[in-house]
Amino acid sequence: MKKRGLFTNVGKIMAGMLLFVIAPWSAANLPAQDTADTKTVVSSGYSRIYGSVGDAKGAALAESIRFAVQKAADDLLSEEQLTEDFEKISRVLHQNPNQFVQDYRVLHEIQVDRSYRVLVRATVMTNQIQQALSAAGLQTRPQELPTVLLMVAEKHLGDMDYRFWWKSPPSRQRPDTASSPMARVLMDEGFTVIDPVGSMEYILVSLQGLSLTATPADYEAAIFARRMGAQLVILGTADVTPGKNRLGEETETYRGNINLRVIDAQTGRSLTTIRQQSVSISEDHDAASANAMADAAFQAGMQLTSRIDSLWVGTEMPAGGITISISGKNILPNLEQFRKTISDVRGIASVRTMQFSVDHAKLWVDYRGTPDELVSSLLKQSYGPFGIHITDVAPDNLEIEMSRDLTSEILTE
Repeated sequence: MKKRGLFTNVGKIMAGMLLFVIAPWSAANLPAQDTADTKTVVSSGYSRIYGSVGDAKGAALAESIRFAVQKAADDLLSEEQLTEDFEKISRVLHQNPNQFVQDYRVLHEIQVDRSYRVLVRATVMTNQIQQALSAAGLQTRPQELPTVLLMVAEKHLGDMDYRFWWKSPPSRQRPDTASSPMARVLMDEGFTVIDPVGSMEYILVSLQGLSLTATPADYEAAIFARRMGAQLVILGTADVTPGKNRLGEETETYRGNINLRVIDAQTGRSLTTIRQQSVSISEDHDAASANAMADAAFQAGMQLTSRIDSLWVGTEMPAGGITISISGKNILPNLEQFRKTISDVRGIASVRTMQFSVDHAKLWVDYRGTPDELVSSLLKQSYGPFGIHITDVAPDNLEIEMSRDLTSEILTE
């Protein structure tokens, strides 16, 4: 299953300017008829002629409709789902495929010996497919996949420190031994991957007030990624270490190591972690080490695409619960402490960050009790270097101010 994807630069945010595309295609290949609820698909069908030509044409047309519906459904399901639930998916889609087709047009038809072939353009109702699959207990992937920023610091053989592009001032030399393979895999699955080196000035603006190291904190990376126009940031490291095994005097082994965290740029929440290793063998030390890192990165990219689909669906906040709106000066260094403290409060089943900036945050809590009971519990907690001032209580929302200047570090959103 392949989906088209762009490798865009941050100029898209400023002026809509495309830097470059790794896998270009003609604009004619992008059907203008597609909407959020439909997808235009070109497919073909085949039938042997056993009786009349008309019967064979009808059978070929029916097969082309089935293929069109299947192709549209492929974009709504992960490869893992297609493999594991193939029987159930086939039953849903193929019992009556016509119910998912809004209209179609026969583009071409040919008769060759005792066979008949047709080529059709069908408008498939993807919303109807989603509803049918959902009714069968199958979760479809989001139609609009998130925009991704890759922040992967690299350490090659002989390097004392990590190489990374989010320095201040930024560097035009982008380490991409690990990033490029991951970007290609993500784009093949339909993700938009931001190329940050396309605009040095915009990176400088996004870095203002942030002191990002090679391995920044999740909340700092999330703020930076959000400023760059990303919805997800893939944050981590890639390095190469010599292996212990060797062949003769020249041939050695090298191990590529990838360690990643997927961060929701809106909430700063870590959605998942990826760890991947790969071994390369060669007499050429530089080539072998680069191949080990690149191969580990490619495999990590494959893991990312299979996980992000379902995780991105789960970023929606559940209904009900109570929202806690927090304000204060530079609250970020202590926001995680606040989350951990209230997570242990009796009656709170879960806590999720909905959004945050330097001076504001919004949490969602699944609380089994009344707002007044929650207020009483929160006031009894010890929050270490800060306190809280509850300024407003509503049935579904609490307004809280953190009561002191938490650190001398100044970050600007």
